[in-house]
Amino acid sequence: KFGFAPMGIKGAAIATLIARGVEIVIVAFYICTKRKIPLCITEILRPGFSMAKTFMRYSTLILFNEFMWGLGQTMFTTILGHTATSADLLAAFAVMSNIDKMSTVTCYGLADATAIILGKSIGAKEEKEEIYRLGVCLLAVAVLLGGCISVVLAVLLPTFFRPLLFPMFSLNGYAFSAVTVMCIAYLIQMPCRSFNNSVITGVLRSGGDVPAAIAVDLIPLWLVAIPLTAFLALKLEAAVPVICIGIYCENVFKMPLGIIPVRSKKWINNITGN
Repeated sequence: KFGFAPMGIKGAAIATLIARGVEIVIVAFYICTKRKIPLCITEILRPGFSMAKTFMRYSTLILFNEFMWGLGQTMFTTILGHTATSADLLAAFAVMSNIDKMSTVTCYGLADATAIILGKSIGAKEEKEEIYRLGVCLLAVAVLLGGCISVVLAVLLPTFFRPLLFPMFSLNGYAFSAVTVMCIAYLIQMPCRSFNNSVITGVLRSGGDVPAAIAVDLIPLWLVAIPLTAFLALKLEAAVPVICIGIYCENVFKMPLGIIPVRSKKWINNITGN
């Protein structure tokens, strides 16, 4: 376009790099010009031993959590890549992954907002019961948001995805039906997905209960979803709807597991030491 020769994958890589560069310029400009959160270079370079220790303690655990979660997600691709219909299933899963990224933007936004709101309340030393009720209210909003996304996806599937979006990826008949089934399974578990995001990223991490967040996030993934998907896809060579049970059961198991640490209220801790 605009006179440029097609660059293929190289062009996609360059475009991604340009986008990230523009992003960091915008963030830097905002930090340097907006005084709501003033930039203090000396505080960044000399945070103090206590603050640096606290930061390393929690950030290391969170990095481990995110690394293992990301590694777990790649396992689904690896499993599907070893099936008899790997090309079709991988194509369908790739399309579904993009729909997932677009669908969960609001869920992750709400989870981050939950962490900020609860963290502020904890730091302000509000009553423990008030903080707990606020957390429960925000989790209810997360379930409601997930339900709304499910409704939107259910409307888009027959009106936009199947007639317009899926054909853009040149999917054959089997891959086309596979991505349709995946989308249906995905929208069914969406309320659970939204709830789990807010529990892990929003509630538990707001008060520094990262070990509980790791347990909720990784146990259903590595001990249930991945082994079950491998068994269904590779051992039983099950149909796509059955394989979807293995892929998306992760969030169904996470939901009740996440309720336990939330109800314990052990996550309500002022980790700043103030």
